[in-house]
Amino acid sequence: MIEHTIYLNNSEGMPLSQGVIDAMATQFSQKLPNSKALCQIYAAIDASDEDTLVITSSGAEAINHVITSVYFDGMGSKEHLLVGSTSEAASVMACGRCESFGATSTVVPVNEKGIITAEAVREAMTPRTRLLSLPWVDGLTGVIHPIEEIVSVCRERGVLLHLDITHAIGKLQGNLQGDYITFDGAPFGAPVGTGAVLIRQGRLLSPMIQGGVEQAGFRAGGVNGALLAGLGQAAFEAVEKCDFVCTEVARLRDKLEASLVDFVGAQPLMVEGERLPNCTAMAFPAVCGEALAYALEKAKVAVSIGGGSFQQLKTLLKTCGVESSLANSALSFSLGANNTEEDVLRTVDVITEAVSSLRKLSEQIK
Repeated sequence: MIEHTIYLNNSEGMPLSQGVIDAMATQFSQKLPNSKALCQIYAAIDASDEDTLVITSSGAEAINHVITSVYFDGMGSKEHLLVGSTSEAASVMACGRCESFGATSTVVPVNEKGIITAEAVREAMTPRTRLLSLPWVDGLTGVIHPIEEIVSVCRERGVLLHLDITHAIGKLQGNLQGDYITFDGAPFGAPVGTGAVLIRQGRLLSPMIQGGVEQAGFRAGGVNGALLAGLGQAAFEAVEKCDFVCTEVARLRDKLEASLVDFVGAQPLMVEGERLPNCTAMAFPAVCGEALAYALEKAKVAVSIGGGSFQQLKTLLKTCGVESSLANSALSFSLGANNTEEDVLRTVDVITEAVSSLRKLSEQIK
């Protein structure tokens, strides 16, 4: 019996490190200026001093702020919005809210590799398109979208780009592009209830929460200093561990995939294109994914089938063209820097036993 939970669901939220806890405790006791945390965040997301960072209560708030404010700021000129077919709930629902005020929106489809291509974006645009909202990467499948190519199309057509980088922080490096950048802190080890919007120099964004002049007038209300300290420290640690995640954690992810292919005939999905180094979605033929997730939860192995801020994994995979029976059998695994080889070996043992039991039960029912 596993005595501690093996956490392979880091895309939904990572445990707080001791460094993050200490940063928050220090802020509680000493009430230090926020400049250190802000500098850590600016460095982690490749922002310049001319860009404006707005601290929010979550990634969902950040996304809603961008989409709704960009729409309302542009009413009467361009009122068409684009959102990716694999985007998370906040983006899809924010576009839906704008539709209730007269906007139109289009869902940009993915190709057979689960990728939103620049050509698909171009085809979805109209002369009235104001904003494209996309995640840089998918937190359930690990698929990375070709943002540089998409940026070129947006600039060519005069369309603003909102890029959510939540699942890329600490896992990908590169020059972040986009007019508005958002993220949620929990998936890279910050406290729940943290997030931010980065407004690039020269771009405007009316406040969604009004009533004061805090944060340069972009969001009324004070900022929780302890949460901000935790967010800054988590961002710093994520960048520090990026090389480790791209090598050692990627090795553990690959070992998990190969072992489950060998032992239970698992099928890694969405592997044709570039992926995050820590993330994999795998199908387990002849097994119900939800039943397997429940069995793993009882054995103290945390995985994901989507839901919450995510789309359901099976729905997302079907959107990407995965056959229904495989999509229904799939689980998402997202490893973190704290996972060990022992975690992987134990997980393989637990899944092997659970899959065997579920397949036998399925045969009995037939």
